[in-house]
Amino acid sequence: MGCVEIFKVTVRGTDLKFSAAHFLIGENVKEGIHGHNYEVEVSVWGALNADYMVVDFRKLRDLVKEICKSIDHKVIIPKNNGCLKVSTNGDKVEVRTETSTYVFPRDDVAFLPIEASTAELLAKYLCDKIIENLLEHHDNIYGVEVKIYEHAGSCATYTRKIRGE
Repeated sequence: MGCVEIFKVTVRGTDLKFSAAHFLIGENVKEGIHGHNYEVEVSVWGALNADYMVVDFRKLRDLVKEICKSIDHKVIIPKNNGCLKVSTNGDKVEVRTETSTYVFPRDDVAFLPIEASTAELLAKYLCDKIIENLLEHHDNIYGVEVKIYEHAGSCATYTRKIRGE
């Protein structure tokens, strides 16, 4: 059995964050609207490229910052949640649950292709966006891991193997 070298790079820091409001509605949970100052950590593993890197730290950091910026200071609405009735009317978004109705300015809403705005699914969303971009430019990536910290001591992790060992 041969040996395969796998290298891993990680970016984290105070510039990899976003603040967002959300609420959880599901079978067994009903949480009112509230917000978090999320912090993000991303690891990418794979083989070394021609420049002896898995991925350039600066490019990875810039990509993660760009994704975070797209949902920063937004109300996160999960598009795939069957418990929500969402309608848009001009520059307003109305979200109805069984017990509440929320109306938000359209520019303050981030519709995400997730079932719920849990930290776990936010980590998966970020991971999907990172992979979508990385695969365009890198064929040496084996996987990506995203950690989302809702606050100190509470972290959700999503890991996706892409290819390789």
